[in-house]
Amino acid sequence: YPPGLIRGVLDVVQAALRGQPLPELPAPRDPASIDDAAAYAGRYGTPAAGDALVLRARGDRLLLAVDGGEVALEARGPDRFYVSHPRFDRHLLSFGRDEAGRVVEAWHGAGWYPAEGVAFPPAPDVPAGWQAYPGHYRSFNPWESNFRVLLRRGKLLLAWPEGDEEPLVPAGPAAFRVGEEPWLPERLRFGPIVDGQAWGADLSGGQYSRAFTP
Repeated sequence: YPPGLIRGVLDVVQAALRGQPLPELPAPRDPASIDDAAAYAGRYGTPAAGDALVLRARGDRLLLAVDGGEVALEARGPDRFYVSHPRFDRHLLSFGRDEAGRVVEAWHGAGWYPAEGVAFPPAPDVPAGWQAYPGHYRSFNPWESNFRVLLRRGKLLLAWPEGDEEPLVPAGPAAFRVGEEPWLPERLRFGPIVDGQAWGADLSGGQYSRAFTP
């Protein structure tokens, strides 16, 4: 939402209930207008990652080179962007910074892309059995109908449709805590495992089945 939009809507409702003149809502912001677009420009990727990401800044636009053309990124929060292209529209394109605030890495879905010229330590080894968990899981829950499990740089992540991601921390055989903090109550359990893949998942009592979609 544009900054101040929710507060502005509440102010309008309150004024209407009181019979007062209605205040103006904040002007909508162009989602493709990126603050400091040049900070993200550059090349990201390694030979092992396959295709590299190439981003260019043009004014307040941040452009991703895709299939011989360019696509303007749309802001979806700090260092997170939506890419309106079939190859990228399933996940947000996100960026990480170092302690000095410089953009040094990007990730999209299970893919991780270091900025050109930036060295990172090797990814941790993937524990045995974790390859069974990544995939798309669905249920009849109208509020949380589906999620994806990603394996990125040796870590498992729970990815929600709106783009948020949460780390999965081991909490027993085929079981994980959702989130880093030890006090968090959500648990994700996988099973049964058939032919090397988890066919289902239990998210804090909610039953999900593996979907045959990416």
